Amino acid sequence: MNALKIFKKSKEEEKEEKSEMKDYNPPTTLPQKWAPEIKTAVSVKTAPLSASFKRVVKYPLTSEKAANLQKFNQYVFLVEKSANKKMIRQEIQKHYNVKIKGVNIIKQSGKIKRFGNRLGRRPAFKKAIVTLMPGEKINISTVK
Repeated sequence: MNALKIFKKSKEEEKEEKSEMKDYNPPTTLPQKWAPEIKTAVSVKTAPLSASFKRVVKYPLTSEKAANLQKFNQYVFLVEKSANKKMIRQEIQKHYNVKIKGVNIIKQSGKIKRFGNRLGRRPAFKKAIVTLMPGEKINISTVK
């Protein structure tokens, strides 16, 4: 039991620690050495239209299922994994000049597949199903 006393703090040490924590004020601004990095970062808003569109929406999917959804005024796009509904909506509205009713997102995890004697994994991806307002259309066949 006496051996464990060396690891135990006295009440005075505990009070000192608590008083030190009360006096601590975290900095409200970033250090000056990081400021130039933040100012030079390129945002999606300042980038050219085509570059920002390619960052969010990779390309439209042209599968049989996607073609069937076009009957219901829905279009399927492969999007970046970090993209959210708001970003997708903004970029498609800018690029195609259409009004969007809604955006649904599907995250598909990569399947494990066998390649000969070894196991491999297909890459994961994210799809966006964009529903347009009645009367709006996107010509996917001409888009590269």
